[in-house]
Amino acid sequence: MTTRAYSICRRCASVYPEGRRCPACENDHEAGREVAAASAHAVEVGRGGGRPRGRPGPVLLVAGVVALSLLTGLGMIALALI
Repeated sequence: MTTRAYSICRRCASVYPEGRRCPACENDHEAGREVAAASAHAVEVGRGGGRPRGRPGPVLLVAGVVALSLLTGLGMIALALI
């Protein structure tokens, strides 16, 4: 994994790799391609995160058991008051 430094243009606030020129103001097309590739890579890495879908997690299972026990307790109280 490499660390890249980026600069921000003072005129138009575009982001570009350090050591290159602004892709918007200076027409540095290579800098624009590098920023686009880095952005696409970041989006792909971001999409891969998270918990895989499938079985509910243990937190959901515990929450369901607690909710069921509370409803059962309320039902018992209601029967006792009748």
